[in-house]
Amino acid sequence: MKKTVLIRANKEIKKSRPNLPSEQICQVFHTMQLLEITFLSKQCRYDSAGTCMMCDYGCFGDTCRTEIYVDEMKNILSAYNGQFECLLLSTNGSFMDEYQIPSELYCSLLIEVGKFDIPEIDIETHYSSVTREKLQCLKDILGSKKIAIEMGLETSNPRYQDCVIMKNIDLLKFEKTILMIKEFNFNVELNVMLGMPFLSDKEQLDDALNTVQWVYDRQCKPIIFLMNIKPFTLLSHMYDNGYYSPISHWLAIILIDSIDVKKIDNLTVAWYGNREEPYQGSKKRAVFPTSCPKCYDLIMAFYIAFNSCPNANERKLLIHGLKNSIHCNCYKSQLGKLKNIDTLAFEEKYEAYSNSLIKDFGGAN
Repeated sequence: MKKTVLIRANKEIKKSRPNLPSEQICQVFHTMQLLEITFLSKQCRYDSAGTCMMCDYGCFGDTCRTEIYVDEMKNILSAYNGQFECLLLSTNGSFMDEYQIPSELYCSLLIEVGKFDIPEIDIETHYSSVTREKLQCLKDILGSKKIAIEMGLETSNPRYQDCVIMKNIDLLKFEKTILMIKEFNFNVELNVMLGMPFLSDKEQLDDALNTVQWVYDRQCKPIIFLMNIKPFTLLSHMYDNGYYSPISHWLAIILIDSIDVKKIDNLTVAWYGNREEPYQGSKKRAVFPTSCPKCYDLIMAFYIAFNSCPNANERKLLIHGLKNSIHCNCYKSQLGKLKNIDTLAFEEKYEAYSNSLIKDFGGAN
């Protein structure tokens, strides 16, 4: 395995990425009952190290003064007053990372949030930045609210974690972090990736199903992330050079449909083509999961209805209704792809791509 050349290539690819605009200190995403506020600050340490092959959090000049962030958040919360029930706090990296969100800023933002009538607060962060001190601060300030910590897991397969995702996730330490969070009676939400590179459709589906089960076994909530091919990432280089293809929306539908009806009420589908964060002045755009024009609108409406519906049986009916309402061959085509036997194994595909990077970006040492 030549992981070092992947990291080197990822860092080189990001050198051409524009910086995030300095005048925009917060990014806002609103959908249904969720409001996400991203406080832009510096650069994610993993993004800087070139170790996340699909992430693009972007690079922001520096951390602004605490009062600037607090005032901006107050304006945003006031503008969206009554339009959401869950507030997700994030940064272009990890919200609990002291490097990006110092403790003074972290506590000040939480104190300000406590002044608003918001039933649920979610914090998005890398598992390695979660500490007892940050959790205790969260408990002390917002303990009366429903609180969840959202962390990226992506896959429960250690090999894919190490040489593909490259987020420095140790699954044993990850589990200990889950247990620590639960000691504070906080919920845990874990991101599960569908669309792992170098795998066949069947292997991608199996990996996601195994990871979802890993999440359920630890009494956490899975958030299924559909792989988006974002510009200025190693994944986009794979795509541009023929080493990766976007997943079909129908693979996601099959994944959801394969989950036990007793558990299907406790999951969310994210990044299904409902959001994009393009760079100003750049022609490069994200590539989303695919479908044909005949089923696209039906699938988009399905995701919205599915995420809005809290009942497991009704969610299964939504899946059944979607499959019965299509007038194209996309679903049958995806079922057929799941039966295809891939002649190249993961190791061979990974090796071939690594060797191509050595030609383009230099040796692995």
